[in-house]
Amino acid sequence: MDKSPKSKLKSWLDQLEQESWQLELIISGFAIFLLIGLNDPTNQLIERSIRISISSTRFASIFLGAAIVKAVWFVTLLNLVIHLTLRCLWISTVGLRYVSKDIELDQLRLAPRFDAFLRKRLQSFDDYIERLEKICSTIFAFTFLLLFVILSIGLFLTFNTLFSNLIRSIESDLVSNNILKPIQGILLCFALLYFIDFVSLGAIKGIKWLSKVYYPFYRFMGWITLAPLYRPLYYNLIDNRFGRRVGLLIIPYVLMAMLGSSLVLEHGRFFPPQDDPNQFNRLYYGDEMAEVTRVNTTQFTSPMIPSKYVESDYLEVFLPYNGAFDNSALQEVCPDLKAPKKERILLRGVINADLSDPIQYQSDSLLQCFADLHRISIGDSLILHPDLMFYEHPIKKIPGLLGIIDISTLERGRHELRIQKYGMRIERQELDNRWRKPAIIPFWKTES
Repeated sequence: MDKSPKSKLKSWLDQLEQESWQLELIISGFAIFLLIGLNDPTNQLIERSIRISISSTRFASIFLGAAIVKAVWFVTLLNLVIHLTLRCLWISTVGLRYVSKDIELDQLRLAPRFDAFLRKRLQSFDDYIERLEKICSTIFAFTFLLLFVILSIGLFLTFNTLFSNLIRSIESDLVSNNILKPIQGILLCFALLYFIDFVSLGAIKGIKWLSKVYYPFYRFMGWITLAPLYRPLYYNLIDNRFGRRVGLLIIPYVLMAMLGSSLVLEHGRFFPPQDDPNQFNRLYYGDEMAEVTRVNTTQFTSPMIPSKYVESDYLEVFLPYNGAFDNSALQEVCPDLKAPKKERILLRGVINADLSDPIQYQSDSLLQCFADLHRISIGDSLILHPDLMFYEHPIKKIPGLLGIIDISTLERGRHELRIQKYGMRIERQELDNRWRKPAIIPFWKTES
């Protein structure tokens, strides 16, 4: 008599379950190789997202997407390396079992104290192999569960950002604030409740008096976080004692991974920190940027000159434009300034969907407003009328101003270029009426 389709499926899955370790080894090794190769592309993605994020507050959420990609890359690589290491250990134990079977402490002639200790602590070798097998098989599921946790948090934050931008698009600030703040507060409370329920393995869903209120939002959160993709994996993992123990490791594991990736070895106790005024800053020099490996916001917000050595009578200075920080300052300095472009997403290429009319603006007035945001001086001499032009830097790949300063009167030797910018203080994320702390760029003129 032929077996039913369900019986055949169960038989096939049972057989596949016994041979899954081979697939795990192949997938882990191949995936680790690919992930290592993706290190540079993910760093480039982070770098590009920073450029876009600092260009406008409307596009700040793009950095969130890039950060999620980087977090997924890191967690996947770390887990697969752990999995591959433990699976290799499992293979070695299986091979050793063929040679020496179980552990026989009687053959070791140990002292009574050590004999009693080891008999208490050592389990059967077969149990040890079985436990390794469980751990290795569970790590795969645990990895993808972590990835969906990260993705869910990112999707919720993205939804919250898009919703906030939609409400803020209402012309009345009073109406938008009255609507936005209460709804955001409610969303945050329920999101926190949903997260606690997830990491506590469904503890919130067991509270009967809360179920009527929590159920609709549980369904809503499941929809915006793509819960149907990982829900069977999650509940199959936590429906047994061993899986529940693994599930409870999510938060400690994430915290340890964050701590581990943040560890920095600080050495040279008499060497000053990087913010010391006498510390040479490579970010100020174009010919030094190639040696800067760590991507950060300062890399795109700091001014730049081509080199610390200046051979000609003219000094090139690049002043970056960072819309997220500078737009408010420009509107404050020049209230009647008309922006030449809109912040939006367009189709330009094979499909061209930009049907709007060009915006009329005064280029000279715009350039003067940008110039008013900067104070440039060399030593004690203020450069009153620097020769400025709009420019996109080929290394930083961001827009800004290119200034040409006549330094023919300077003598050979060291000089200091000081640049102050007006407006938003980046570190405090607020607009004030003071000039920022100046960027001091030393350079050496090689010819007098």
